[in-house]
Parts: sequence; C-alpha cells; structure tokens
Amino acid sequence: MFGIGLSEIAVIALVAIIFIKPEDLPAFFRKAGKLYAKVKKAYDEVNQVKDQVMHEIDAAAKLDDDKPLEAKPATTSDMAPKPATEAAAGAEAAPLEPTAAAGPPAAARPAPPTHPAPPIRGMPNRP
Repeated sequence: MFGIGLSEIAVIALVAIIFIKPEDLPAFFRKAGKLYAKVKKAYDEVNQVKDQVMHEIDAAAKLDDDKPLEAKPATTSDMAPKPATEAAAGAEAAPLEPTAAAGPPAAARPAPPTHPAPPIRGMPNRP
C-alpha cells in the first residue's frame, strides 16, 4: 500500500527491539497496529471518495455527450451590422476617405509601457 516491503518492516522491528524495552514491546506493537489500521481506513475512505467523484464526473460528461446541440437558425437581420448610436448611423452613410496613416487610429493603439518589466531570476538583464 505505501511501498513498504518485508525488508523495511524487518529493519523497523529490529530498531524497535533495540530501543524499546522487551516489556513494552507488546504495547508498542499493539499501538502501532491500531495506528496502521486507522491510516489504512483513512486511505481507503479517500480512495472511495475519489472514485465516487470520478464516477460522477464521467456520468456528467456522458450526459453532456448524449445531449444534442440545439442550433438557432440565422436570419439576415441577425447578420447585419447594427450601429451603436445615431451619430454612428449618420457617419456610416458618408463615404470613407483614405487616410495617410496606416494602421489603427492612435486612440485604438495600446499605450507603451511606462516602466520596463522586472528581470527574470537567472536571466541576464538586457536593456
């Protein structure tokens, strides 16, 4: 269960025999056995809860897979762009003239950072 083999248990028993009085050995091993039983019970309970949760997740995933997707039919009015305001509707009617500047307007561009990013630990600091 925990990866403890017979040789490890033998070493633990020898250490216990050396450091514990022979009169106290039966009480020590009784307590160790009860502790082992409690740990094993808790381990089994955790595994049982994990298995139950995994089963519930699998069942929910199966229900989601079995449910057909409902598609809403698209209409031309749904696809047409809608102006945000009345002014935008008026501006839409005027023909657009090409501008000399390429790219998005200045308001749409992100502002440059005001300070450099902090250096990453272990990386050389480059300007």
